[in-house]
Amino acid sequence: MSRNSDGTLFEMDGDYERKGFFPFLKLPGEVRDKIYGFALAQAGELRTSKYFKGKVDTAILFTCRQINREARCVPLSTNILWFSAPIYGQYFIGSLLQIHQRELVKRVHVDLQGFEDIYSVALRLFIKDLAMMNIDEFGVTVMGRIDKDWFSAHKCFEGKFEQLRPLKTFNLVIGSGTIKKAEKKLIIRDIKKTMTTPKSSNSTDNAITSTTTLKRKSSNLKESAHSDKANKITKLPIPSSPPQKQPKVPVDSSYYTRERAKQQQQESEKAAIRTTLLVKCNTLENYARSIDYALVKIRLGRALEAAEEADQNVYEDLSASVVETLDERLATIISSRDMLVPKSHSF
Repeated sequence: MSRNSDGTLFEMDGDYERKGFFPFLKLPGEVRDKIYGFALAQAGELRTSKYFKGKVDTAILFTCRQINREARCVPLSTNILWFSAPIYGQYFIGSLLQIHQRELVKRVHVDLQGFEDIYSVALRLFIKDLAMMNIDEFGVTVMGRIDKDWFSAHKCFEGKFEQLRPLKTFNLVIGSGTIKKAEKKLIIRDIKKTMTTPKSSNSTDNAITSTTTLKRKSSNLKESAHSDKANKITKLPIPSSPPQKQPKVPVDSSYYTRERAKQQQQESEKAAIRTTLLVKCNTLENYARSIDYALVKIRLGRALEAAEEADQNVYEDLSASVVETLDERLATIISSRDMLVPKSHSF
């Protein structure tokens, strides 16, 4: 089917063949940007469900160099980066994206599978990376048996994402079956209001001022009570000889200096060990992804926690176990491939 100049449709003959090519690069830049937005949008319907995972078809980026330069920033800047776990988001943003690519990301969503993901080290590192990127929209899907008191009373959920405030848009999906639908709406409304409100120091200043005022009032009351008590007590006779002054014990300041220097040295050594272990853990994770990541996923998560806490002994044990498992898996893959290769015959 084709369309005439007056807008009516007509059926073309079967032997119709298009001649020439469409001058795409001669279109205005604004029109090309809109086409790039449609072409590089996530495939599928809109994210009406918390289980929807989209994908991006990047075939247009391989057309020519000019189109690649014009459209290579569109997938990161227009789409929502949806991660099924915090460890995947931390690996993608912290390891795969370069610094200039992180500045393009504006919309992020992450799924949290209960308290295991909420209190994980990967989520803390993921939020720390996002706080330096200045994102506009952030979404969270919380699943698992979590009650409403954890959301509303303890403020633990808001504290996890305090570094991202203020956000232009904050989306929250609660998949817990223990909370009623009406209560979910109230919780989501309150958390959205908090996350989109800029941080203000007024509440802190007021708290400090009120605390200082209370301390001043209490000190005044104590002074007045002491003065009244002193007026009621009769004056004692002044002793004839003044009391002898006790000699002052010299304070060894060098001891505190040595202790402070020793503590600073220990902290610097711990920071150096932590940095080295995190680099090793990143290399180990890349090696695991090249062979079989699912086989050692749990041990890699524990190794990451040990590296974050600078626990070198625990990390070395876990990394040795992971490397041994991956080497055995690699040997199995190589042997299976050798069995599939046909043997050559000499004539």
